[in-house]
Amino acid sequence: MEALGAFAVIAIPAGIFLGILYSLSPLIIMWQLGGIKQRLDKGNKANGASHIQRTAGETASVEISTELYRELQKQNELTRQLLRAYGHEPEA
Repeated sequence: MEALGAFAVIAIPAGIFLGILYSLSPLIIMWQLGGIKQRLDKGNKANGASHIQRTAGETASVEISTELYRELQKQNELTRQLLRAYGHEPEA
C-alpha cells in the first residue's frame, strides 16, 4: 500500500506537469517562430536596398537571412500540421 502511495506522489505531479506542457506546446512553438521572424526582420533591415553593391560581409548577412526565411517557412508548415493535429484549421 505504501508503494502505491509513493507512486501516486510522483505520478500525479508528473502527469499534471506533462499535461500543462502538452497544452502549452502550440504557444511555445509560436513563441519560437516569433524569435525567428524577429531575427529575419533584423537581417532584412541591415541589408538595405538589394541593388547596391554589397561587400562580402553583407552578402553573408543576406545568406543568413535567406536561411532564416527558409527555416521560418518550414516551421510555419510544421506549425500548421500541429494545429491540424489539435483539431484547428490554420489560417492561410
